[in-house]
Amino acid sequence: MNETKNLLAKALDFLGSYSLACILFLLLFILTLFGTLEQANSSLQDVRTKYFDSPFFLTEWGIPLPGASLLLGILFLNLLVGGMIRMRRTWSRVGIFVIHIGIAFLLLSGLVEGITSKKGSMMVWEGQTRSEFRSYYDWDVSILEELPEGRQRAYTIPYERLPRGGKPAVFRADGLPFEVQLSGFLRNCRPEFVQHGSDSVERGIVFRALPPAEEAEQNVPGITAAIVTKDLRREALLWGQQMQPFVTTIDGRRFALDLHQRRWPLPFSVTLRKFTHERHPGTMMDRYFSSDITRVENNVATDVHISMNDPMRHGGFIFFQSAWGPPNARPGQPRYSVFSVVENPADHGPLVALIIVAVGLLVHFLRKLALHIGAEARRRA
Repeated sequence: MNETKNLLAKALDFLGSYSLACILFLLLFILTLFGTLEQANSSLQDVRTKYFDSPFFLTEWGIPLPGASLLLGILFLNLLVGGMIRMRRTWSRVGIFVIHIGIAFLLLSGLVEGITSKKGSMMVWEGQTRSEFRSYYDWDVSILEELPEGRQRAYTIPYERLPRGGKPAVFRADGLPFEVQLSGFLRNCRPEFVQHGSDSVERGIVFRALPPAEEAEQNVPGITAAIVTKDLRREALLWGQQMQPFVTTIDGRRFALDLHQRRWPLPFSVTLRKFTHERHPGTMMDRYFSSDITRVENNVATDVHISMNDPMRHGGFIFFQSAWGPPNARPGQPRYSVFSVVENPADHGPLVALIIVAVGLLVHFLRKLALHIGAEARRRA
């Protein structure tokens, strides 16, 4: 029993030690260095997924390393044990204790952001209204059934269930008179015409795999889908930029299959009233562009101005002005605006954490100043 307590005490001592904190900061520095170097050959999203989201991984040089998410989790425990639970609680350490609270709050904000945030974009033309935004990286397969009176019934196969290896993924759902088999997923590809007699699913068309794009959001995936019943099998190629979904009729019911970017609804709608754009004189470089929108929520309309350095923050959503088009639009022709959209419940977490840390530093330095002034007064007396 005593040995168990001693081992537990030693484990807690190490978990809250300065030595462990130094090791963690060193590993985080190495991750940042390697991740920065690897961005020369990989997109920012790929590096983030590999270095930060994975608990363990191999670098492109074959060096095994723990991921940043694991290191930050251990750092939070180190801060909690060594900097808060086991710290001597005296008035002389109030400022330091508050600083540790701020750092812990910052780490928790990062955890909430990593788990719950959604990141995507919205393209809206002048005069057009949108109430959803699309993911940058996640692509889902949707099965839509046409119902009477213009209604639809939708089934979604999420990006996480799309096949990554040689084994196909099978999707079944109550109400569907068939199963969907998905295979041959390509992260980035384009359709090509080939000679007749090939083994392509659609006569004369195949997917040609492409290397990953420099920016992960520029990848256009493709996948082979098969509708299978007891009596038939129908196959189709689904591509991320196809103009129309694959449509078929089974047992007198009409279905459509589509590969598309994941969509998230907004609790409000956005209407682009006016887009403003300026270039530097004599150049094609953007000097300034902005959007005047109307946000409608619960039948209440609010006019908002969004510019390059002035995003809209509302209800946990952030709208950044990121792009526009078409670049060859003539004066008077309608243009569209592209917003980068982030849903992050912990949006203000870093600001709150920095305020807490600043308060802790202020308390600590004021106390040190008071002690110094007192000591000087006693020395002169």
